[in-house]
Amino acid sequence: IKTSTGYSFGGATLEDVKLMKGIVGDVCKIKAAGGISDFDTALKFIDAGAGRIGASAAINILDNYKQYLSNNHKK
Repeated sequence: IKTSTGYSFGGATLEDVKLMKGIVGDVCKIKAAGGISDFDTALKFIDAGAGRIGASAAINILDNYKQYLSNNHKK
């Protein structure tokens, strides 16, 4: 199931994802879309129960993730 298209006035909210997850459990995946533009926000949606992220800012999210890995895996 999908929270929104991201092409309207609002996008996904953490509350929407948590509500959906509470209803569907593990029966199907939840796609959070709209307004997700960085890794920290994407991670919050994943933690809330989203199994997929829809974002036009995917390159920025992945760049943020690479930075996160480099900062947290230094030897």
